[in-house]
Amino acid sequence: MKKHEMRTLIVIVSFVLVVIATLSWFNKPTPATDLEDDFSNLTWTMAFEELHQTLSTEYAFTDWKSINWDKLHQKYLAEIEKAQLNQDFDAYYLSLRAYLNEIPDGHVRMNNLKEIDDQYIGGGFGLALAKINDGNVIVTWVDESSQAWLSGIRPGDVLLSWNGQPINEAIDNVSTLFGGTSATTENLEIKKAAYLVRAPVGTKIQLSYKTPDSSLTESVSLVADDDNGLSLSKNYPDSVVSNKLRDMFVGVDNPDPIPDATGHRDNR
Repeated sequence: MKKHEMRTLIVIVSFVLVVIATLSWFNKPTPATDLEDDFSNLTWTMAFEELHQTLSTEYAFTDWKSINWDKLHQKYLAEIEKAQLNQDFDAYYLSLRAYLNEIPDGHVRMNNLKEIDDQYIGGGFGLALAKINDGNVIVTWVDESSQAWLSGIRPGDVLLSWNGQPINEAIDNVSTLFGGTSATTENLEIKKAAYLVRAPVGTKIQLSYKTPDSSLTESVSLVADDDNGLSLSKNYPDSVVSNKLRDMFVGVDNPDPIPDATGHRDNR
């Protein structure tokens, strides 16, 4: 295993442990030493066993979230052992992500490894989607430099199908493995819509849509382009919070004015 990958894995495990400790601080004794949570000298399988033991015994909401830890352990241990046997770090990373994604809690997560993620979701189709109350799926954003824009797709258009599947069925089948855990069904649906339009660079798809004021169906073919994850920043909540406000929260200088409650920009 490469040294930088091991360091990254340590960060992943440490982050999860910090989350668990925060959730259950009220009934957890202070550890004798920080080394108790350092799994860097263990094999991948042993590190997973230690992580599972920590989560299953210290996670505060097991009953509320109806988590069957034994079932999760049995399901993913075999995958971890196989990754260890083959020295396949990508498989190990993906199995850890899948394991944590089984926990319906947005505070339980691990950091992303872009070099692996991009093999699966590195490409975008130049648009973002949202499912609205009437069950329709609409286009909420289109990159004006994209093939989607050149093909005539505009915000407000209603998607009908995606690669031969009815659009809602296509969204239901989307994996949110790289989007982190979802605490609610609504949050999961938002993520599924966001990751439907992500794919390996070069992936070809065909979609059908219609404009809001027309009953005519249009069909276009699109190819996933390396957009550096742009479409993922065009979904809720990122799309409804200005860059200026996000930067202000994290203490980053941004020369743009702060928008007021009416949407006007305050240039003070």
